[in-house]
Order: sequence, then C-alpha cells, then structure tokens
Amino acid sequence: QSTPHTVDELKLPPRINLWESGLHRLERIKALNETKTIPEHTPNHVRYGARPLKNRIIGLFTLFSFVNNMSVPHHQIESDAPMKDKMIAKFEEINELFDGTLNQFHMLAFSTDISSNEVFTYKEAMQEEDKLNFVKAMEKEIEDHESRDHWSIVERSSVPDTAKPIRAIWSFKRKRRPDGTLLKHKARICAHGGMQTWGTNYWETYSPVVNMITVRLILLIARIYNLDSKAIDFVLAFPQADLDVDIWMYLPSGFQVDGTTEAESSRKYILKLHKSLYGLKQASFNWYEKLKDGLTVRGFTQSQIDPCLYLKKGMLIITYVDDCIIVGNSMLDINTFVESMKNGSEGFILTDEGDINKFLGIEIKQITKHKLELSQPYLTKQIVNLLGL
Repeated sequence: QSTPHTVDELKLPPRINLWESGLHRLERIKALNETKTIPEHTPNHVRYGARPLKNRIIGLFTLFSFVNNMSVPHHQIESDAPMKDKMIAKFEEINELFDGTLNQFHMLAFSTDISSNEVFTYKEAMQEEDKLNFVKAMEKEIEDHESRDHWSIVERSSVPDTAKPIRAIWSFKRKRRPDGTLLKHKARICAHGGMQTWGTNYWETYSPVVNMITVRLILLIARIYNLDSKAIDFVLAFPQADLDVDIWMYLPSGFQVDGTTEAESSRKYILKLHKSLYGLKQASFNWYEKLKDGLTVRGFTQSQIDPCLYLKKGMLIITYVDDCIIVGNSMLDINTFVESMKNGSEGFILTDEGDINKFLGIEIKQITKHKLELSQPYLTKQIVNLLGL
C-alpha cells in the first residue's frame, strides 16, 4: 500500500564487501592478497566470494557434487496464470533451500504502511493541533521530576573532564483507554541510553515481564474462588530506583533555568541524574530489583516458574513493570499491604486503581462464575484499519 511519505529507515543498508571489510586491521594478510588482484569492474556480489584460484576450484567441485544430489523445487501454478504470478513462483523456486526454507526476505517484507500510533517527538508534538495539551504535560513531567529530586541542575564547569554527558529526549503520546477514548496527553522525558557505554555507566540491563498465561490463570482462580483483588500502578516507576553510577544529561528541549534563555541555559548548565530515568540502559533492571526487594521484605516469595509472580500465605501479586495485580483472601490484608508500600522506607509512589476491570490495556469482564472475557477493542480496531479489512 503506497503512502504519501517516504521513510528512509525502512530501506536496506548498502551492502559491504565482506572479504575486504576487515583487512585494514591485518596489514600482513592485506599485503599477501595484493598479489591476488580482482578486476575493479567486478560487481560486489561476485567479489564477496573472492578467494585464491585453488580454493575457488575446490569450492566449485564441492558445490557441483552437492547440487548433483539435489532436486530443483517446483511450485504448482495454473498454466494460464498471469506472467506476474509465474515470475513470483519462479523467484521462490530459485531461492528455496533444499529443506524448504527460503534464503532471503520476501520482496514485500519491507513494504509497509506507516500508520500513526500517536507517539510523537518534540518537533512533531509542537506541530499538532492539541500541542498546548502536550505543553501542559511537559510542565507536569518536569515538575514531578524536580519535586522528587530526580536530578540536580549544575554548572557545566563542575562536570569531570572524563564524563560523557548524554542527550535528553522528549516522547509524547495520546494515552487511550481500552475502548479508544482519550485518557490523557502524556509527555515523558527520557535519557538517550544509546550514548551510554557498557562497563562505564551501566552493567546489567535485563528485567523480565509476566507471562500472559500466568495472568489468565490467576484471574480465573480469583473468580472461581471469589478472591478479593486490586490493581495498583506505580507513578514514574523507573525514577523511583536509585542510580549506582554518575550520569550527566544535557538539558531537554524547551527547558530553561530561571533567569536565562533556553540557549543560555544549554550552554551554562547540565543535569546531574540521581535516579534511573526512562531510556537509561539499566533503568528497567534497577526498578525490577527495587520492586523485588520491596516485596521480598514484606514476606513474598518469587515464583520459580514465573519471576513476576510473588506469593505468600493468603495473597499473591503479579507485576508487569509498573502495573500490578494483587489477589488475596481479604481486602483488609490487601489494603494493609498497599499502605505499607506507600509509607515504607523505600519511598514507593503508587496509585490505587481499584478493582481489576482492566490491565495492560485489556478489558476484563465477568461472563459467568467460571468464565472471563478479555478484550482489546481499540487495538483490534487499529489492526483491522491498518490491514484494510
């Protein structure tokens, strides 16, 4: 399907000559191969296999002996099929391997429709009709970070010479409910994790998420046995975890220090991060470890089957990054646990979402005592529209 705009990121990168790509690091081998010249007019796809003549002859004999025992695949096609269909069938026959798999991407694999998922960069958001709503979301985001001491504004001259500051990136989104209605405009300030260096300002990065089989099973058990349940959501989850290394970040676009212009602020000041901002390589790992420690201290044991399921007598918790489902025998015990998380020494900041009628954008409806309905109507509608069904 054609689109009114071209996205260069979807194009394949230029092909490189694999035989020559690393020779600059091997001067001795490079000198030896200079005697085995290859005509400059030889196409790259031919030059890939360039080797000394003896090796190429041996390779050809090996190839012929292998091909001799192969049968060329044949795809059934109608005799009166259009020329286009015949060419596609022949193309697939030629590229099919002896085990029936293909040795290449289909020619249509990179033909795609870029539909808006309502996620914007700073420049794109400022061009939207509702940009003022995004500006308000930006103001709230900055206020939340500063009120919780997630960073300090310091002069650039105080940054060590060995430090390599990273960029700040704005991400904007129109957040919607499962039925597609607008919930809020969201602005998130992220760190450019791609500018970090492993072993210098990050190490571990892995953190798991709950398996949906676990979610379905626990929801069904809760309904069958009439267990109480509650959903909670941690606000700005990643920045609730401390950083274990020093990281400096440039001021984000649209950000200025009081009494200066945006340009002056960018030249004079920089941010010293205290918490794990979104976008940092280790942010997800740090948050996962903090939440796991908080639950373990309160008597929960991590499941050996699903690391995002925590259990203790009379209660269990499912975690998916910053969203949690709590199921237990007593709502009093659940509320007591939630209060302990809010008022604990870890400084968890969370909101009580009430009953679990939605989770991760999924609507949860009780049909019968032993039957639940999980649906994502807005996502389904997006997919149907994208495919033109």
